[in-house]
Amino acid sequence: MLEGVEIRELRTVDGDGLANPGEVVRLYIRLRHPGGEPLQGLAAELSSFDPHVRVETPGLELGDLDGGGEVLHSPGGFDLHIAPDLGAVSRQDPYPVPLRLKITDQTGEAWGFDFDLPVFHSRANPEGSIHLTLDPQARSTQAARILLQGAARALPEENLEVTVWVNGAALRADWSRASGRYSAVADLAEGDNPVEVEACTADGRRRRIQVLVQRRVAHRPPTLTLTAPVEGAWFDGCGDIAVSGRFDSGTSRLEEVTVSLRPLSGGSPLDIPVSAAEGRFSGSIPAYRDSGHYEVRATLRTAEGTAVTVVHIIEIASCT
Repeated sequence: MLEGVEIRELRTVDGDGLANPGEVVRLYIRLRHPGGEPLQGLAAELSSFDPHVRVETPGLELGDLDGGGEVLHSPGGFDLHIAPDLGAVSRQDPYPVPLRLKITDQTGEAWGFDFDLPVFHSRANPEGSIHLTLDPQARSTQAARILLQGAARALPEENLEVTVWVNGAALRADWSRASGRYSAVADLAEGDNPVEVEACTADGRRRRIQVLVQRRVAHRPPTLTLTAPVEGAWFDGCGDIAVSGRFDSGTSRLEEVTVSLRPLSGGSPLDIPVSAAEGRFSGSIPAYRDSGHYEVRATLRTAEGTAVTVVHIIEIASCT
């Protein structure tokens, strides 16, 4: 059932993409269900049998896993703190850290998997190569954009090209030879954001480091206000009726804002063209010959499938 694991460095020593003494790494799991019946409400627990490796995120909610060989990638990961002195305790390279993964479903049925996490001795670049660091970053933020900066120097001193990758997208960083500092502004997606920084010399020598930054955004629902026509308004029917309002898609992506007019006595609604931009929408209802009470319906729809509707009832008289 446990198909494999993957790690990302959160607090790195040498940025080699491997687990090293002194690092904090995040371990992701992949599960495969060969059976036919789906497994629902899966939860995972991880424990370490080595005192030099501490599990800081012992439990995860995984969701459901369909049968027939379906693969589930864990939405989050287990954070592991590796003691800096592990390399002095054992010269074995890699050093196998015994871990146990326990999976339970909503019925209480459980499965256990024992496996080893290889911890490698650091292969930090020697003196006379490239020195590269990333200033400490908050591991979790609500900001959609962050400033990444740090130090980068080549020994002996020469020019460097510093590149930052965020979620696989490359950004050219500004680097100063005089100060030995670099900086880049990066946009974050919601969830885990792998960040990599690489410094490269003209002769092709490279140094790379990695971190993982989480962006957690509190959900904000969409809102919609119909400011005109107001509830209960009366119109003489001789001219167009202005339609206007405000909207906010919240943390969702806006798909459309629509307005329609429908007589309360029955009949098909009339779509009212509106323009929507920068949180406001506007349009007009054309002059109507038929008197009566009408429903003005404004609707906001998001790309995620959420809809917000506001309805006002107005009266239109015959134009005289």
